[in-house]
Amino acid sequence: MEPRAPKAEEMKTIEDFLKKNLRQDINWSFKDEYPLAFDRKNLGNVRIISDEEKILSHAVLKPTIIKTHWHLFKVGFIG
Repeated sequence: MEPRAPKAEEMKTIEDFLKKNLRQDINWSFKDEYPLAFDRKNLGNVRIISDEEKILSHAVLKPTIIKTHWHLFKVGFIG
């Protein structure tokens, strides 16, 4: 089993996986809370490990540039 980027049609399955394993008692979705990370444009920064149709693991990266008075920093938020 190797990590891979999900297909767009798998996003609902990912959201169900995350809700079941991390937020059973909360009614809002990860997509509502983290819209940039779970946007379809960020699919290239999402990785899943699956066994046939079942998702076993998930990670998402949201690369961002932070500008200060002194520097530009390229950072990544991992969840």
